[in-house]
Amino acid sequence: MQARNDVAYVGGTGVIDLKQFGFGVGRHLLRDVEMPDHSIYMTLDDHLREPVKLELGISASSRQVADFLLRQHSVRDMLIALAQLNRIRHMDDQLNELWETFTLSIPEKARPALNAAIANEAETHFFLARQTIMLAAREVILKGGSGVARPDGSPLMTAIMLTHALASDIGPLDESGPQIWPGMSVAALMELVANASFNTNEWWVSQLDRLWRIWIRYGSLVNEPLTRAPFDQLVRDVLGLDIGSIALLSLSLALPALHWRYPSPVLMLRQFVTDANVSDIDAFLSYVAADVDDLRRRLQQPQAPWGFLPFEESPVIDLGPELLVFDPDFLMKRTTTGLYWAVAKSETKRGGEKGFRAWSKGHGLAIEAAVEEQMQALVQTPRLIGTSESQQTYFTEKDLQRAYPGKKGRAGRQCDGVIWLPKCWIAFEVVAFYVKVSARQGLDIDAFRDDANKLMNELGQLDATAKNLLGDGGQALTGFPPSEIHIQPILVQGGYFPLHPAISAYIDDRINRDRLFARSAIGPYERDSRIRKPVIIHMDELETLEAIAERHQDVMQIIDDWQQSTRRAGPLKNFLTAANRDDHPSRLDADKTGALLKAFRSRFENVT
Repeated sequence: MQARNDVAYVGGTGVIDLKQFGFGVGRHLLRDVEMPDHSIYMTLDDHLREPVKLELGISASSRQVADFLLRQHSVRDMLIALAQLNRIRHMDDQLNELWETFTLSIPEKARPALNAAIANEAETHFFLARQTIMLAAREVILKGGSGVARPDGSPLMTAIMLTHALASDIGPLDESGPQIWPGMSVAALMELVANASFNTNEWWVSQLDRLWRIWIRYGSLVNEPLTRAPFDQLVRDVLGLDIGSIALLSLSLALPALHWRYPSPVLMLRQFVTDANVSDIDAFLSYVAADVDDLRRRLQQPQAPWGFLPFEESPVIDLGPELLVFDPDFLMKRTTTGLYWAVAKSETKRGGEKGFRAWSKGHGLAIEAAVEEQMQALVQTPRLIGTSESQQTYFTEKDLQRAYPGKKGRAGRQCDGVIWLPKCWIAFEVVAFYVKVSARQGLDIDAFRDDANKLMNELGQLDATAKNLLGDGGQALTGFPPSEIHIQPILVQGGYFPLHPAISAYIDDRINRDRLFARSAIGPYERDSRIRKPVIIHMDELETLEAIAERHQDVMQIIDDWQQSTRRAGPLKNFLTAANRDDHPSRLDADKTGALLKAFRSRFENVT
């Protein structure tokens, strides 16, 4: 059994027939688009099938089985077991051992069906899935009790069975409602939005690097503040802690979870950093942790199967003298990108909508600066023949506005920058928003459309620049006579908008309807042959392009390979992982974590 890590969607809920999704009647926008990186969840029905249940004299439904399992052990013991499962699912060897142990714990007559489901390569099953583990934790907190005197199985085996029982009750999805396009229901699209948003994974070093560059290097400039105060001051105002201490404390909890192996202890002492001030730890825990009673109150509102915001906001469960890191990835997100929302809430309370917009704009500018720094690493600067001078090949938004002014001399619409490479021009635009919770958890199509509209506006910037470059072959920028050129539009995400073949099809349809990058303003839509298909990548995926440029290799080749692969409609990360080509630049080498921690600690000590 193999753990599935580092891809942007690693499981289907089973409510959509993902194997046939691309070939359904009317789903014409997904024709010829393959959908890899999907599996289905292991359910109770997969191994405790009806004939077996009848033979064993079991008449309970999967819901009734789940209710029975919830009464077997205490809430504390079940949460500990589920946290263990949430870590074991990443580890091939321990996952196999757990499967073998679980197989022996179920009725003998159910074992062949379980083993057959695991062995079925044509329809792979996840023995453990993050979504069903979260659903089980939700049920335990809301409905769990104090346990029984003689439980039928250990907490770990009970927890596995509970995730399978709950997986049986996910769906079926009602696709009879409104349609996005013929054959694609709103319900199906939003289920995939939620799936792709939930099943994300980022390298922690990349997250810490972005935290430093966005929040300290660009967000905390004293002479040129982007907001009413430097970013690190805004964080101190909200949380009472410096960004440096937040980074150090989060890693002090997350790293032991990363290196944990069963059956090592999973709980940590409340004073988990012995030389830290108690007040600092208390302030940190008030931001990342909650006790069971608090989680129970907050979990009453979000709806299954994707309503996990309380776990995102409180990925550490406070058990009094001990702490349970329930989801290390949520913890790292909470203490890096999650700081945006902490400050946003505070600035909104302080200055209303105006305060929020000022903060959001300043944060976006810091992200743009960080992305532009990465994009400049892709630049090649050839020397002019017969001179010692280098030819400029990187042009900023201001360069574009000077070269291609709008009407009456005003600044026209332009993207954030362009790079002149031997094979083509790269035109890039940075988008800094995050998909709304109401879309990715509440399945609200109107919220999703609102986010998609923001994306389309940024694509419009790329469209305007592409047309300017095609108009004169880039002469206004380079000074060279016009020549045939090709352009690769790239939308770089500094926030997060989920990608999935169905979502990509939705964006492609919007591009067609808005006639972006079109060969002609009239007639059936056809993209200009000189403009490559626009792609959307995230800042962490941009690191791979940095690494390629660093080795003086062709950056465009990996984009071409991606767009010619079966994973072309999904995230670049999925292609890189499958092709074993995921890489990072030398600035994120093995020593980077230590260097970042030293920098954070130094800054924190200087402030305090």
